[in-house]
Amino acid sequence: MLTLAALAAVAAPASPARATEGRGQWRMGPEPSWVVPAPAAPGPNASPDASVALYPLDDTQERVTAKTAERYRHFRYRPRSPVQVEEGSQVEIDFNPAFQRLVIHYVRVEREGRAVGTLAAREVKLVQREKDLEGRIYDGTLTALIFLHDVRVGDVVDCAYTVEGANPVLAGKYVGAFSVADRSFMASWRRRVVLPEARSLTVKNHGIELPAAVTTGGGWRVYTWERHDVAPIEPEDELPPWFDPAPSIEATEFGSWAEVAALFARTYAVEGAASPMLSAQIAKLRSMTGTAEDRLLAATRFVQDDIRYLGVELSLGGHRSFIDPTSAYERGPLSARQPPDFERALILAPETRALVPIPRPGLKEPTQLVREVLTVADDGHAADLEVETTLRGAQADHARDLFAERTRKEIGRDYLNYYSKDDPTVSQTAELQVTDDERLDVVTVRERYHVAELWKDGQRELGATAIEEHLGAPRIKLRSMPYGVDFPLNVSSEMLVRFPFLFRTEPETLDVGDDHLHFRFEARARDRELSIRYELQSLDDTVAPAQAHRFFQVQDEMRRRAGYVLRRPEPVAGGSSSFETLKVVGLIACLPVLAGLVLGVRSLGRLSKRRRVQDRYRFEPGESAATAIEVASAAWASARVEGLRCSCGARYRRGSAEPAGSVIYGGRTLAVWAVACGDCQQRRSVFFAVGEGDAADTK
Repeated sequence: MLTLAALAAVAAPASPARATEGRGQWRMGPEPSWVVPAPAAPGPNASPDASVALYPLDDTQERVTAKTAERYRHFRYRPRSPVQVEEGSQVEIDFNPAFQRLVIHYVRVEREGRAVGTLAAREVKLVQREKDLEGRIYDGTLTALIFLHDVRVGDVVDCAYTVEGANPVLAGKYVGAFSVADRSFMASWRRRVVLPEARSLTVKNHGIELPAAVTTGGGWRVYTWERHDVAPIEPEDELPPWFDPAPSIEATEFGSWAEVAALFARTYAVEGAASPMLSAQIAKLRSMTGTAEDRLLAATRFVQDDIRYLGVELSLGGHRSFIDPTSAYERGPLSARQPPDFERALILAPETRALVPIPRPGLKEPTQLVREVLTVADDGHAADLEVETTLRGAQADHARDLFAERTRKEIGRDYLNYYSKDDPTVSQTAELQVTDDERLDVVTVRERYHVAELWKDGQRELGATAIEEHLGAPRIKLRSMPYGVDFPLNVSSEMLVRFPFLFRTEPETLDVGDDHLHFRFEARARDRELSIRYELQSLDDTVAPAQAHRFFQVQDEMRRRAGYVLRRPEPVAGGSSSFETLKVVGLIACLPVLAGLVLGVRSLGRLSKRRRVQDRYRFEPGESAATAIEVASAAWASARVEGLRCSCGARYRRGSAEPAGSVIYGGRTLAVWAVACGDCQQRRSVFFAVGEGDAADTK
């Protein structure tokens, strides 16, 4: 959902790319004269749970003038456990040197009311951060890393700094969005915005009623929000992408969306004449036969496939985007493409007065259709398996990406190894086949295997992995927050089992669902064949807390019916055999359909849009300098990255990490590696304590 918060995101933290000296980009200096010290607060009524981070003070003040803007931050952090000591020993401050300068006032450690350590300029290390480095987008963000020494349980880390400068994209207007609670306990929280008296803000609250105290005087108008003993937010799992469990406030000087559209229309205006090469390409596209859509598709393909994309988005450039030129694998007609999942859009046109809803059409046909044929041998012990998976839309796009990065032989080997976990006797009987109908945007993957021993403990489980992966049970069922559903979703799974003997079973059908999910199951036998079909569609992306109990009951029923079991045939009179079936309670996944795609294409089916709330205070091994991973050499660092997991649960893939510089911490040189998750696209840094003499290899 597009909100004013999007306009406030002028600098975002991301993964370090390289270290920089930072001359002229930061300095140490006194606090600004316009800052009003936070009033002394009574002793915090702290949460009894020592695992919750404690902030005796969190104070942010902003001042906007006709020429610039300043953002002052003062926080006090008290670690109450060894883990929190490690986290509190590292301070990070982000700013964009293209239009901002950093002034650090002080960073000190207090023990029993007295300062026992203060910051020296040489201890500040600047690291360049690029949140979209993998996509060749550079925004120039820098992070000042400050490593504190001898921090103990019960100490207080006291830090104050100011970031000077305003992004020119906002033309001097103030836009702010801030949370008023998070996963920490805050004894005293304050937000203060100072404007010239002639200017005013429009304020909107989300999830809280917290009016601002507004005062005027001395030519200034001041908005102040305050809270005390702010309890931590405890987010539930599997939240919808649009839902933020933390209450927040938006404030802006813009009076209408028409004003925003008028401002950004200038940003998007095309300036200057096209180059001769570009003019020739435009003429070529205009001369094409066919419809206007054909020409638009050809222009999009040209930009996506034939142009090397590089974005240096230091200020204004960071807010330009229309058709994404980096989506190099989109195919098919425009009518079949799903729109961006932003819910509303701002059209930059003179007549614009409000946001425009973006339609969310359902999927008319499955984006993932899995067909399996299991042919049982005459002896009843072995079988041949053929799998055909048809992918459309975003799943087809991601499949193209996967097969462009790796060879079919390599991917096929991974698929086979995955099958072998449940079937040690499985072997591949044909090379992986992939066909791509770009006109219809359909990718088809075909696999063939032989299973020498079909039965385990006298039975065979027939799974429905393509369905099961969308029916995961939540950790929290008694909801006070909404539950997110994959949407739009249309998945089908079919299995045909061919027997050497007659097969008899009663036909079964099940049609179950609610306002959010619809599931259909059908099993029928005819002569020597058993056909099983599953269908799953989502109808909405959100389950309200009041509807959660009924939804989880329906989901449980879907899980119970998303599996089938065959019993081993027993000889009967006349020398023939017959099979019996057994309904299964619980999901079955013995021989997952196209299981190899769990490593690649199928995992993209789980590219859930659900927001995963990160615990900002808990550092895993390698996530901070204090928890650096010990390795013997830079080569071992590369291998160690591949063994780590992203917060979404996926393992980092080969080639997902690259050296990103080094920092000094505790008298040791630490190697910094930038790593990106191939599933959720999240980026992070990993710190390594490299053996003597090897740190330089990572630069």
